[in-house]
Amino acid sequence: MRGDGDDPGGHDPEKNGEMEAHTAHFHVVVHVQLVEMGIDRDLMQRYLDLTEELLTAERISGALICGTCMMDLDWESNRCLYEWLDRVGDRAIGGA
Repeated sequence: MRGDGDDPGGHDPEKNGEMEAHTAHFHVVVHVQLVEMGIDRDLMQRYLDLTEELLTAERISGALICGTCMMDLDWESNRCLYEWLDRVGDRAIGGA
């Protein structure tokens, strides 16, 4: 797709509705890549809060959390993730 106006890359925020029309049948999930599990707890909480907000508003249909063998270490970010999963893990999403 060629861009309009000043944007040679074709990224026109005004045409987001057009993209949504073409992709409405796709299921959208949030992907949280936990490569750096030693991240700050506040940053992990921000990721999880956003994920919960998107799930609750049914803007996404699920969450994919990809971790590593370091997920069992006693890090603040790991504890934050486990607390979040304990709190929201059994909650139904939308019409599910």
